[in-house]
Amino acid sequence: MSRPFPEVAAAGCCDGLGRIFLFVAAAALLLPLSVDAADAESAPTPDPVSAPVSVEAGSGSSPSFNLNFDTLLKSEGALQPLTGLNSEEPRRTEPEFLLRLGEQTLFELQRQKLDELGLYLLADPLLVPGSDPGERQRRRWHLLERQDQLDQLQSEITDAFGSAQGALRVELGLRLGDFLLRANKPHEARTVFETLAEEVATDTGIHQQILERNVRAYFREGRYSEALRVARGVEVQYSPDQPSWRQLLGLVLLASGQSGEAVTVLSELSSVEARLWEVYARWQGQGLPSGTALIQLGKVKIPVDNSRVTALRSAMI
Repeated sequence: MSRPFPEVAAAGCCDGLGRIFLFVAAAALLLPLSVDAADAESAPTPDPVSAPVSVEAGSGSSPSFNLNFDTLLKSEGALQPLTGLNSEEPRRTEPEFLLRLGEQTLFELQRQKLDELGLYLLADPLLVPGSDPGERQRRRWHLLERQDQLDQLQSEITDAFGSAQGALRVELGLRLGDFLLRANKPHEARTVFETLAEEVATDTGIHQQILERNVRAYFREGRYSEALRVARGVEVQYSPDQPSWRQLLGLVLLASGQSGEAVTVLSELSSVEARLWEVYARWQGQGLPSGTALIQLGKVKIPVDNSRVTALRSAMI
């Protein structure tokens, strides 16, 4: 067997290697095109809303970023993307944060048992900028009483009353006296009212209010004769006709043994409490037998949520 000529064999080998190289190169060029074509056929068509906007060369425009974080998944009830974030509209100015401690805020604090937070906020004027110091102080006192911090409340109002002048002193005196009455301290309340009565002119409505409170303080002390004396003076000088005053006058008359006059005054009123006291005054003045008085007391309709008047009727029976 003859062996091929070395140069011919080498040429054939080179020719074979060349064909292999050309095949590999062609395959390398064609493979990405085939893969891209297959991907293009198998990939889902993107949502036109979510597809990014192409930018042409030389157009001068910049890409618009999608800040809605849209996805291709859509289901019923899904949250819709926010609108306007990618638009060219100017963004609205953020609202200024302001702290307000109004009546609604105080109610919400009470509902959520956060009165201590309200006291903390009211104690520092920097936390409630632009607020009126007097109004802030009144709201603090309201929260102190609601929290049953009565000693602290009495101390603060007493100090403010001692240093106040003019109309503010009168306002604080009435507030202090009313608080002392609610705290079952009628003697201290009367001392405050008598001090105010000496400082306020007698021809004013404020003086009338002070004397009416003085009558209430005497009555709460159990000093009925003094209460009746001051009450008759108020009747002569001012002749007030407010239902609250007429009921207080009727109770003072009843406690002082003037049952007939008490019936006359109480019969003018239409409140549930006044009707109970009228029946009681008639019975005390021997104008009603006990059985009839009990029946009439039972006929008075008292609202379900009025536990105080319900307790009053039970005490009368």
